[in-house]
Amino acid sequence: MVRVLETAATGRYKIYAALSYIILAKEQKELTYVAEAAKDLASIGIDEESIKDFLGRGVKTPLARECLGSEVMVGGYLKALIDFYANSGYEPTNIQPDHPATMLAFTARLIKKEIEEPTKRITLWRMQHRFIKTYLIKALTCLKIRVPCRFTETVLNVIRVDLNLLFTLLTSTKDLKSLA
Repeated sequence: MVRVLETAATGRYKIYAALSYIILAKEQKELTYVAEAAKDLASIGIDEESIKDFLGRGVKTPLARECLGSEVMVGGYLKALIDFYANSGYEPTNIQPDHPATMLAFTARLIKKEIEEPTKRITLWRMQHRFIKTYLIKALTCLKIRVPCRFTETVLNVIRVDLNLLFTLLTSTKDLKSLA
C-alpha cells in the first residue's frame, strides 16, 4: 500500500492542482490552461464535456462557510482552517481560505512536499488525511450542492476515494513500520 501511494504522488499532485485550476478558472473566467488541466483529469473520469458544463454554469463557486450554518460555527471553522494553513506554512493570497480552489491547491502543495521531502512522508500523509476529512470534503460537498453537475459529483467521489486510500494506509501498521 505504501508503494502505491508513493508511486501515485505525482499523479495525485497533478489531479489536485488541475481541480484547483478548473474551479478558479470558472470564477476568474481565465481559461488558458483548461485543456491541459482536462488532460490531467481524464485519468480520474472527468471528461471535457463535464468540465465545459461546469465552467458554463452561471452559479458562483460557494465558500465552505456558506453551507455551515450559524455565525459561531463559521467563525470557529474559519479560525481553525486558517490556523491549519499557518501551521503548515501556507498563506492563501487573493482568495478566501475556505474557497474550494484554495483548499485543493493547499492539498496539492502538501503532496508536492511529500514528493520533495520523502523523509516527512508519513507526517504529510497524516496532514493530508486530516485536512481532506475536516475541511476539503465539506467544501466539495457544498460545491456539489450549490453547483450540481457531473463534474462536482465526480470531484467529490474522487476525493473521497483518495481520503479512504490515505486512511487505509495510515491504519495499516505493517505498511507504516516498513517505512521506519
